[in-house]
Amino acid sequence: MAADEPPKEVTSKVKSEPKEVTSEVKSEPQDEKVDIEIKAESNGSEGKQLKEDTTETKKFDKEDDYGYTKADFFTSEIFKIEIKNIPPHYGYGNWKKLFKNKLKVPAHKIQVIQNIKKVYVTFKNEEDRQKAIEGINGMIIKKCTLEAKVARPKKDAMAQKRGHHGDDNNDVEAKAPKIENPEETLKNTLIPWWNMDYEEQLKLKEKSVVDCLTDFHKHISNVRNIDREIFVWIMERKRNGNCLLCPVLPILPSPDVVEYRNKCSFTISKNLAGEVTVGNRLGKYRDQLCAVESPAALKHVPQPMKDVCKLLQDLVAISKYSVYNRHSHEGYWQEIVLRSNRENHMLALINFCRQDLSDEAVGEVKEELKKHFDGKLHTLLFSATKVRDRQSDDIPPSLIAGEGCIYEKLFDFNFRISPKAFFQCNTGAAEVLYRTIEEMANHNRDTATRDSSDDILLDICCGTGTIAICMSKSFNKVYGVDMCAPGIEDAKLNAKLNGVTNVEFRVGKAEDTIYGILKSLPPHANVVAVVDPPRNGLHPKVIAAIRGRQQIKSLVYVSCSITQTKANVNDLTRNASKKLNGPAFKPIKCRPVDLFPHTKHVEVVTLYERITTQPSVEEVKNANTEVEKPSTEEGVEKPSNGEVEKPSTGDAVEKPSTEEGVEKPSNGEVEKPSTGDAVEKPSTEEAVEKPSTGEGVEKPSTEGVEDKMEVD
Repeated sequence: MAADEPPKEVTSKVKSEPKEVTSEVKSEPQDEKVDIEIKAESNGSEGKQLKEDTTETKKFDKEDDYGYTKADFFTSEIFKIEIKNIPPHYGYGNWKKLFKNKLKVPAHKIQVIQNIKKVYVTFKNEEDRQKAIEGINGMIIKKCTLEAKVARPKKDAMAQKRGHHGDDNNDVEAKAPKIENPEETLKNTLIPWWNMDYEEQLKLKEKSVVDCLTDFHKHISNVRNIDREIFVWIMERKRNGNCLLCPVLPILPSPDVVEYRNKCSFTISKNLAGEVTVGNRLGKYRDQLCAVESPAALKHVPQPMKDVCKLLQDLVAISKYSVYNRHSHEGYWQEIVLRSNRENHMLALINFCRQDLSDEAVGEVKEELKKHFDGKLHTLLFSATKVRDRQSDDIPPSLIAGEGCIYEKLFDFNFRISPKAFFQCNTGAAEVLYRTIEEMANHNRDTATRDSSDDILLDICCGTGTIAICMSKSFNKVYGVDMCAPGIEDAKLNAKLNGVTNVEFRVGKAEDTIYGILKSLPPHANVVAVVDPPRNGLHPKVIAAIRGRQQIKSLVYVSCSITQTKANVNDLTRNASKKLNGPAFKPIKCRPVDLFPHTKHVEVVTLYERITTQPSVEEVKNANTEVEKPSTEEGVEKPSNGEVEKPSTGDAVEKPSTEEGVEKPSNGEVEKPSTGDAVEKPSTEEAVEKPSTGEGVEKPSTEGVEDKMEVD
């Protein structure tokens, strides 16, 4: 956003410097010939003047790389700074806390680029930007002195793709790749296996899990600091010709193959013919495939949802408000989110960009929706936000009709489903999944254990409490942990709704909350942990918290993308260290469950059990003795995990006779010389001095290689 003439008060002129241009090419394309004048205001009155100037600039030159900065809608790119000389390993979360807690300046967007040691930050106004620059300049973080200055905005990616052809047609969709059959393109995008036999789909999904576990087996077998018992487990499976991390049980199919989704989001836009359509996008924004197509041909979408889309489409087509354009940020109607249950009760949340509409005009839209959907929806909600707030969760939707939620039944339990609550998208397959989780959790749990008061279930990433509540009958006490406060509130309501009294839900970070829960339990408690994390897996701190509390005897890991859990698997199975204290976990078995027919996605439930033969930290420290590496002639080989195998008595280490003058040290350590190489044999005239009790055996001069058991 720039005015035709710079203000008299302050003008910041940002020019590209040769040294900086080469380093910024990777993150933000630069044009050395372009000088951008960015208006800067140092007080509130100048900010008001800026707002008045922007309202006069109504046109958005889409052929200009920076045209969007001159439009009348908000963009934080005009309030952007560049921070140089940032310290390594100082990520997004650190910068967010710095601006929020120390500088007291709310950052709008933060982009950290470690390879060039820079971070770009945008703000909502010029006052915040200037305050941030003053606070950052000269600040020292981890011995790095920070430098901050005004930065130029990004170029418009869509303007670059248009290539400045200079034609009069500004419709990006018209320049998108030509699509002969939109209906088939949509099916190939959302359900690529729509034309494949379901039995064949199950075979491919099971094979993908087998291939992934084979890759995990290969990766873990090459890790040096893997736990010894797991190393033996891996090698035994390899010798038996089964190079899998753990056995894979047969895949469980979905009870419903068509119309199984209970939640769908639909975009309100135009199709390739330019007609108003409520449906799904044909491709990605970056590929300029932004036209939408009706969901009528999608077999996984229930027919009632398709009917609601058609009803809304008819209303928007005659509305005086246009559909929202994601390129120019103009228009109003954005999307509709639908949720349903087995009784065909429908919840609809309509997102509407209000732009500059008054509250009275927005109220008229709500009344029009209420009249149009009268009696056709169980619950109707409406969210009217401005462009800058369209992704904000701080603005709750307003209720137009109904209770504001719907209810779904799993097994014998009823669950309240709010508009933004997490609930498995396939209800029938969710019951199969939870039954599988319960079977894994009950592995090696006898009747005496189940009746004990110390029999605990810990549901990590519990969401709305579905797993915790469904398994509450199998455990004496159940704890649910999640950092999403609204989800925990829903979980408490669901527990109260079903009269479940042995479940307790707590909000907070898992790594912090786990310690608080297990600290109050006796050390001998038998805790089974269940984790159902997002697609990219658990945070390393959560894995460390699970490893550090030895009351957790077994772990049931539910993954919706098993290929992205390699780091978690590695941390669960590796040897104990400073960051990962406590015995490792061994994978026992896993089972795939199909929740997404006609797609390549599959849920995988894996059971891990705590290794009981792992030595304690104190035992490892006591065993941390410098040991000479035995030669191959002595028949002692070094295990691949870096530990020195203790030779059997009388084979690898020969006890010296009394004539040689060497006695067993009082601390119990036995010196292990190799034959004739590592330790020089003393002559008959020379006696070897007996070590004192606290000194141990004097380290001999060696030419070989010493191996040392490492304790992190």
